[in-house]
Amino acid sequence: MSTDTVAYWSHYCFYTILIAAIALLYVPLLLEWNPFAVAYLLWHIYDFNTCDRGSRPWLWLRQLRFWSHFAHSFPIRLIRATQSPLSADRNYIFACHPHGIFSIATTLSLTTDGQQFSRLFPGLHPYMVTISQQFWLPFYREILLALGYCSAKAQSIQHILKGKHSNGQVVAIMIGGTREATESHWPQRLVLIVKRRRGKIYKSEHDMTNSSNIHLSYRASIVPVISFGENNLYHYVNLPDSSWINCAKQTFKTIIGFPLTLFYGNWLIFPLRKPVYTVVGEPILIDEEICSPTEQQIDQLQQQYIDALRRLYEQYKHQCNHGDIELVIK
Repeated sequence: MSTDTVAYWSHYCFYTILIAAIALLYVPLLLEWNPFAVAYLLWHIYDFNTCDRGSRPWLWLRQLRFWSHFAHSFPIRLIRATQSPLSADRNYIFACHPHGIFSIATTLSLTTDGQQFSRLFPGLHPYMVTISQQFWLPFYREILLALGYCSAKAQSIQHILKGKHSNGQVVAIMIGGTREATESHWPQRLVLIVKRRRGKIYKSEHDMTNSSNIHLSYRASIVPVISFGENNLYHYVNLPDSSWINCAKQTFKTIIGFPLTLFYGNWLIFPLRKPVYTVVGEPILIDEEICSPTEQQIDQLQQQYIDALRRLYEQYKHQCNHGDIELVIK
């Protein structure tokens, strides 16, 4: 068995064992008022808002050679579309597509150095934002924070872009969100949710209560990112359209944070080992701070972003084995 294969299986077995241990060991110990379990619960409560304050990334964890072997097991490849690196004198929002089921290639490429992110984008510090519910899970949250994951609230993104180091910050957002995940099952179509997410390019994807403009007010340039092949990492089960199934989907999304989607891969839950190419495109440069953008400015920026997505897709679709797949932007 190759080192890459060992990395693949050990990675997913580790998370499976961790989640099982939480249910089978930690929760029973907590109910018995075990000192260790109670101490961790108190720490969890005290540390609850760290995901809104830039997390606590561990550089050594991101740079483990393990991530290179794990990426090669699919394989996953990170590609920079620009000839020269992005300037570290700016802040960026990496607007990523497609969401897929778990956004495996995108998160691996941006939260670890397994595909040489630090070499391709020197001076940039990436943070992946995700739904807050992921940080509720004990112990698992510590791994997310160590890899630089943050919550997708507006206050969290503002903290990153206005932190101690005001330049060279990268906020990676799955723009299409969980709705895009429900569009993953089309075999000959790549569906990207952009038009329906009007405003979420310039505000937090999951917190629309804050009306402050994120990228314009902080001059965070937008960079389109497409992971070609992300939707191929699982097989999907199409659910019939009925009232009770739609109700179950909505209830599931309300509780868990993402819609009910049936899928399977290796051993049911592990992703298929298929190639994925994560391509980081040309930035849409924001050189002016605009705290209160007009509707016209928002529409113009959205169209710029859509045009940039289409150019990036057309430029790399043949190289990334998507020549016969239609791009659909909703």
